[in-house]
Amino acid sequence: ALSVVLPLQLIAALQVDPSFTTRLTFPLRVSAAAASFACALGLSPLVRRRLHACLGSFCLKDEVRSLAAVGALMGGRRPDDACAAACRSFRLLPWRALTAEDCASSADSGLHERTEPAKVGCVDAFVSHSWSDDGQEKYEALASWARAFEHEVCRPPTLWLDKACINQSNVDASLAGLPVYLAGCRKLVVLAGPSYSSRLWCAMEIFVWLQMGRGKSDVTVVPFGDHGHARGSTKEKRLGARRRDQFSRFELAHARCAVRCDTHRLLAVIEAAFGSHAPFNTLMRSILSERVFVGACGELLSRRPASLVVVGAEV
Repeated sequence: ALSVVLPLQLIAALQVDPSFTTRLTFPLRVSAAAASFACALGLSPLVRRRLHACLGSFCLKDEVRSLAAVGALMGGRRPDDACAAACRSFRLLPWRALTAEDCASSADSGLHERTEPAKVGCVDAFVSHSWSDDGQEKYEALASWARAFEHEVCRPPTLWLDKACINQSNVDASLAGLPVYLAGCRKLVVLAGPSYSSRLWCAMEIFVWLQMGRGKSDVTVVPFGDHGHARGSTKEKRLGARRRDQFSRFELAHARCAVRCDTHRLLAVIEAAFGSHAPFNTLMRSILSERVFVGACGELLSRRPASLVVVGAEV
C-alpha cells in the first residue's frame, strides 16, 4: 500500500500548493515516492506501467521525473548517504591491468586487487557490456578502443569495470552507487556484442547516463562478435552496420536480468521516468545506432542509406 500512498500524497500536495516544488524537501519527497512505486513488484508489469504513466504525466515535469528515477536507484537510502558511500568506494582499473582471462566471466579473478581509489570525474571510461558475450572477443574490442584512446592522448586509459570496481554479489549497493559511478567517468564505452541489447542492466547503465545529464557525444559504441572481432576496415564497417541494424530494433520489453525480480525492479525505475516503453526505445535506438565506431582510429560509422529505417523514420 505504501508504494501507492506516497506518490498519491505527493500529487495531493502539489494540487493544494503548487509552490511545494520550490521547497528544500521536495527532491527527497520525489525520491521517496519514486522508490516506493518502483518497488511495487506485486503489480503486474502492465498495471505498473499504467500507474507510472499516470503519476508522471499528472504532476511531474521531465526534469523532476528524471530526479525521481535516479532517486529510485538509491534503493530507499537517503541520497546524501548513498552518494557519499559511492564516492568512498569509487575506484578505477588501469587498462594494462586487465587481461583477456578477466573478461571470460564474472567470476572473481583477483581483478579488484588491481584497482586503485579514484576521484569522481577523473576516470576515462565507464565500460558497459554483457557477461553473456564472448570474453576474448570482448577484450579484443576493448583493446581496439584503448589503442585509439592512447594514440589520441598519449597514455593508456583508466576504466570503470563492474567486475573490478563493485561488489557483484550486492545488487542493492550496485543500484545505489550507479549514478555516481557513471557520473564519475568522462566517457561511456559500450562493448556491443550480440547479447548487449537483450541485457536489462546494460540498458539501465545508458538510462542512468542520460538521467545524469550526459549526452550522446560522450558515448562510444564498439561492435564485436559474429565469429570474432572483425579485422580490417571493410569487415569492421560491415559488423558495425549489422550491430546498428540490431540496435535500431531495440525493445525494452525484450531485455532481461538473470534474476526475475531484478528485471521487474529495473523496469519499474525506467518506467518511472518515461511512463511507457516507447520513448525509451526511441532514445536507445537513436544513441546506439548513431554512435557506432569502427577501426583502430575510432572512425564514426557513416549514417545508413535513406532506404533503411531507424527509430520509425527514414534517415
